[in-house]
Amino acid sequence: MNKPFRLEGDLHWGAIAELLAARLGLHFPPECRPELTRRLAAAAPALGYANATACAEGLLSGSLGHREMEVLAGHLTVGESYFFRDPELFAALAQQVLPELIRQRRETTRRIRVWSAGCSSGEEAYSIAMLLAALLPDREQWQLSVLATDINPQALAIGREGVYGRWSFRSPLPESAQRWLADRPGGRREVAAEIKAMVDFAWLNLIEDRYPSLDTNTNAMDLVLCRNVLMYFQPQRVPGVVERLAACLLDGGWLAVSPVENSLVAVPSLAAQRFPDHLLYRKTSAAPPEVAPMTWLPLPAEASEEHVSAAAIADRPPPPEIAEPTAGGAILQARQLANAGRLAEALACCERTIAGNPLDPLAPYLRASILVELGDTEAAAIALRRCLYLDQDFVMAHFALANLLRSRGRCKEARRHYRNALELLAGRDPAEALADADGITAGRLGEIVRSALDEEAVQ
Repeated sequence: MNKPFRLEGDLHWGAIAELLAARLGLHFPPECRPELTRRLAAAAPALGYANATACAEGLLSGSLGHREMEVLAGHLTVGESYFFRDPELFAALAQQVLPELIRQRRETTRRIRVWSAGCSSGEEAYSIAMLLAALLPDREQWQLSVLATDINPQALAIGREGVYGRWSFRSPLPESAQRWLADRPGGRREVAAEIKAMVDFAWLNLIEDRYPSLDTNTNAMDLVLCRNVLMYFQPQRVPGVVERLAACLLDGGWLAVSPVENSLVAVPSLAAQRFPDHLLYRKTSAAPPEVAPMTWLPLPAEASEEHVSAAAIADRPPPPEIAEPTAGGAILQARQLANAGRLAEALACCERTIAGNPLDPLAPYLRASILVELGDTEAAAIALRRCLYLDQDFVMAHFALANLLRSRGRCKEARRHYRNALELLAGRDPAEALADADGITAGRLGEIVRSALDEEAVQ
């Protein structure tokens, strides 16, 4: 174990501030030491410490795992949000950005993906979902996805519940949004089930976690909102976060930050575009991912129900016959296509790989991730079971299947696969980067799984 620290001056308080910046991205300059002390004192009891000094000493001695980060996030972050915050932004989205996107997609994929990064308790994510519902009277014919992520588990729990007090409605609501809110006792209001179903809440650390990634559903976004988040990060860490957010966008996709954060967006791929009362950033066109042509291979004769949806989606003329790449190369190509939002091509690539390498578990695992994005959760579950049939020790497949089962209300089965994942992780080095996990380590995945099991136990 590391040698304990004694907080006997500004030097050691600077060390705890640097640790929090490195792990959570939060910036506490020297003048904020009194505030940091107060917040650590508030977090100390939940972490088993008597006071702020003991808490800081423990964290500096190496006791900063996922649970500690969750507790600290609940005390150190400011979860200030409300519905339709910044009317100028929502006017730009409602009048120009989203209508243009809808026109483009109506005759093609009918698919729109939005990410509220640093969502707090979910008001922004639900506001976007309500706006999409107003703009798409035929929304049942579309695949609409709003991802809402934050590092504060208490805030995420409020978002999942979807019940808010008057303070969350201090900005005037559009008339079209009123229909999606039901009155509850004590002046509270609850978001309608149809809108809740459009939003997926998840824990994600913008400083540490990898994105874009199929595994965190952060790839191929049309719109990313990261507002009033960058301003709390240590300045030298902001450029990396912005670059990764830009990488999550499709070409032509949009990034929204708060007006006070505009000076922090300095990425060549993002061009500022001014609307009447707001500034947004649009990802400029870039060359498509390098994907070599592949041989078109027929599906096996015994193709079962797990191939039906994929065959329909990938119904297109085959490319010219040329040499087939290796299975690993094909998987990489499928990931590149999926990250670029070219899901039909990625799915077809997986199908050809499965046909040519029927005993390789990687292709059905990736195929399942793509099917989840396409909304075919039944086929995705079948693909993951096939993956585990081929390799029962594939920890990421257990984790993915547990998440999928949990989202479908099959919590008992989900817990079984979460526990299987933990058993497989028990013998791994916590620092080991897991295969096919976009850089997630064994220790990090274990923390996420334990958190999911704890949350299930509470529900």
